[in-house]
Amino acid sequence: MANSHQNQFKLLPRTWQKWLVENVERGCTIEGMCTVLTEEGGFLPELAITAITEVLEQEKTLCPRPDIDTQKNIIQILEQRIEITLTLDKPRIVVLRNVLTHEECDALVALASQRQQRSTVVGTSDGDLQIHADRTSYGATFQREENKLLSRIEARLACLCHWPADHGEGIQVLNYGLKDEYKPHFDSFDYETEDGKNNWEPGGQRMITVIAYLNDVEEGGETGFPELGINIPPKKGDVVVFHNTLLNDAATHPKINPRSLHGGMPVIKGEKWMVNLWFRENLRY
Repeated sequence: MANSHQNQFKLLPRTWQKWLVENVERGCTIEGMCTVLTEEGGFLPELAITAITEVLEQEKTLCPRPDIDTQKNIIQILEQRIEITLTLDKPRIVVLRNVLTHEECDALVALASQRQQRSTVVGTSDGDLQIHADRTSYGATFQREENKLLSRIEARLACLCHWPADHGEGIQVLNYGLKDEYKPHFDSFDYETEDGKNNWEPGGQRMITVIAYLNDVEEGGETGFPELGINIPPKKGDVVVFHNTLLNDAATHPKINPRSLHGGMPVIKGEKWMVNLWFRENLRY
């Protein structure tokens, strides 16, 4: 970022700096942000447009984060030929086909069937796992590298996301029966609240979510993003990867991206089996 641009950006009060960074990451238009800065903030148009341009340039030099190389439609990881079927930005969402083989999907379902229990959410006060009415599925949680199958899949997903496997939480395998759902929620944590701080360690923020579908659902069970108006249908072997946080100028505590709000829509016919894997900022264990 050029020094002249930096000087212009620093003329904004801190609250407006944070507002601008977050709204650039959300994908707001330059015209819209300039209007707010001039009409509501009272800043000169020249300062507003320069500050916006500066933040757009700054996105290129912010802290490294997990991501998927979408320059080509095909990604080859060892023997697995993976196809990119959908990409979206702000937030970053990538849908990929053939990430897991059908045999791996079936093996994960069989493994989870031996120990599944009512699914839980992270507690708001102490970080403990709790049953919640918004999440009606059943599932099983595994330790990292618990067996060869899990180790192989964890390594493939880490390679896909360009992020260390030891930054991942243990894989969850979930089963949604008829009418089961997970209402819209965020996977990442708000560090400015006590709840968020309790869930921060070990490993820091949940940077990205990886969802893998283990079967074809007859009807329903989509992963929905209500802020974006899109629903992703579950297909056996497919994976959805999305960013949970905003890029910002103070990357010590990455913030929740409000557009990452998502949920598991009710299963209308049949059942749904899926994997959850979250990658954190830092070494998990």
